[in-house]
Amino acid sequence: AYAIRDYDNVAWQPGEGQLLAFMGAMNGPTSDLYLYETESGEITQLTSGLSQGVFPNWSPDGKYILHYGVSWRGPFGGAIVGHDHLDGVWAVQVADGEVITLPTPKSVSFNFVGWQDEGHYITYDSDENCSRNLRSVDVVTGTVTPLMEPSFYYYIARSPENGALLFSGAEGCPDSPGEGIFLLMRGETTPAK
Repeated sequence: AYAIRDYDNVAWQPGEGQLLAFMGAMNGPTSDLYLYETESGEITQLTSGLSQGVFPNWSPDGKYILHYGVSWRGPFGGAIVGHDHLDGVWAVQVADGEVITLPTPKSVSFNFVGWQDEGHYITYDSDENCSRNLRSVDVVTGTVTPLMEPSFYYYIARSPENGALLFSGAEGCPDSPGEGIFLLMRGETTPAK
């Protein structure tokens, strides 16, 4: 039996929900991506790496599993605040197990906003106070498409119904649209206050 300690490390396949993607340190000292087939009970290891794999996330069509790798480099080795370095972003093509290396956000956090469609996810760069470079990433090629030039105050939320993005602006952030709450509609590049 294997314990799953964090809900962010488990994700059901869209649709039938017969496959469960999870992160676990089952075959070594690092957490890797696995698939669990609910009917047969079969477990398949999909990745093996030096960083701790976290946050598996299925593409809406169930063809890819996006996940992140983190590590602990600080003076306490992660014993106090968890990971302090984002090592990379990868997608696994479920059909054949191909691992695709994707652009890594400039951040310590995952900065995953959501899936734009079956083949593109939305991410951004961030520091302690501000976020910027909101962009869409093609999960197959890694091609990056900017979505908005203004920066925003750290977090952003995406509507699952129409793809609109809601975020807060702050005067202290470079290239900010200003103080307040802003809405960026799908297909637009300029947010409305």
